[in-house]
Amino acid sequence: MTISKILTAIRKATNASEAFDKLVAIASSQAKYADWEKLHFPKSFDKDVRDAAKWIEKSLADYSATGVYLGLDTLNQRRGWGTNVEIGMNSHADPSKQSIDWVFHCERYGKKHLIRGLYELHRSYQKFDLEYPASLEADYALFLGYSGLVLAAALERARFRRDCMFVWGFHDGDLFLLCRTSKSGVQRLVQQPA
Repeated sequence: MTISKILTAIRKATNASEAFDKLVAIASSQAKYADWEKLHFPKSFDKDVRDAAKWIEKSLADYSATGVYLGLDTLNQRRGWGTNVEIGMNSHADPSKQSIDWVFHCERYGKKHLIRGLYELHRSYQKFDLEYPASLEADYALFLGYSGLVLAAALERARFRRDCMFVWGFHDGDLFLLCRTSKSGVQRLVQQPA
């Protein structure tokens, strides 16, 4: 698994489309037989970022969270009418530490959200009928990767400027540090927790 390459592509992204191309290259390295040229950067990226920023702002508007968990779930997308990200909040997390122990004790959960481009992307590469481990590599590189690009950009856009650690990853699976917010701005971490 090339987790470090995936995290680096998201962390260093200055252009989301170019970062996406790197994520596709990572996914395709495990399944060269698939028709990866058919996979395109979602046209809805800017809208996905705007919608996610509004969702995060609204979810955190009346709660003093210092730790926020953004959990990815491919099972409840319901053909684009469901959700693929949940949000959990904790007011006792220490945003100065790179620990995620607090994630397992979220005090509050908000309304779930659908990143539309993530659903469409997932639907596209599922048509390749990838076998394990290529299917796992694609989920990490593309599902985790695209969601990381969207959610990090959304946090950079959102008007949420409190000391807070944001963690994202698969629901009941691997989790990663996404961003740390403060009054002075957003720090894109995109790394393994300590």
